[in-house]
Amino acid sequence: MNGFDYNEMEVYHAYKIPEKIAKSYLKIAKRSWPWYVHEDFLKIINAEFRTIDNSYQTLIDEVVYQQGRAPRKIGARFLIDFNKNKIIPERWEEDIYSSKQSLLLMKLGICVARCQEIEHLIAHSFILGVSAKEKSKYRTINELTLSWKKKTLGQLIKTIEESYRLEKNFKSALDTFLLNRNKLVHGITMSEEFDIQTSWGQGELIAFLIKFEYISRAVRAAFRSCYFASIDFGNKHLIQNKKELFKLTKKQKEEASLFSHLFTLL
Repeated sequence: MNGFDYNEMEVYHAYKIPEKIAKSYLKIAKRSWPWYVHEDFLKIINAEFRTIDNSYQTLIDEVVYQQGRAPRKIGARFLIDFNKNKIIPERWEEDIYSSKQSLLLMKLGICVARCQEIEHLIAHSFILGVSAKEKSKYRTINELTLSWKKKTLGQLIKTIEESYRLEKNFKSALDTFLLNRNKLVHGITMSEEFDIQTSWGQGELIAFLIKFEYISRAVRAAFRSCYFASIDFGNKHLIQNKKELFKLTKKQKEEASLFSHLFTLL
């Protein structure tokens, strides 16, 4: 019906469509099964969609479908198969943590995720790279953004400081964040001072993580302002087609206004 030979196709069971939904769709579409189904129908059964690295993905019932790849299970469905197939040999030692250690590891994960978020915000705040040195390297905003993604956090901040003078208190907070970020990422739980296996080390780690998480909020707020200011700049000066504008909310515009208080163009 759709023009394929049997040896060209593979079939996977994706989802049992409720009869009521199927009848309603076929009546509107004036088609019969089998046929291609598109987003309008898949949304009815709560499918989700995204594009990553120019590859379109569809999520249905915790299974990801992507052109050119076999479906892959995630979430609870992955865990069920993982445990059923005993992929990890029994002889491998399982990590066992006390409740206090588990809480510390959860806080550690939050702090690492915060670091990643901050680096993402910086890499996509392209208006920070307006120095003549940066301009001469790239032809498009996409090229600039990709190059920033490859830089370390220290290199990103150095590049920013080639173009901007940072507000004194923010500069101090950023320096502290950068110093402790490197300590956090490069094996803090294995260090003698913050050894997660000892009571003393756990106490030190609690104090470190709470202070780091607190200061990272301020750093994130600053770079969120950069991110939204970049979008606002793009809307006003770079995008000609109004349909392509990224509309900022009132709160996001307020965050963007913080940019001029923290960064002064050299």
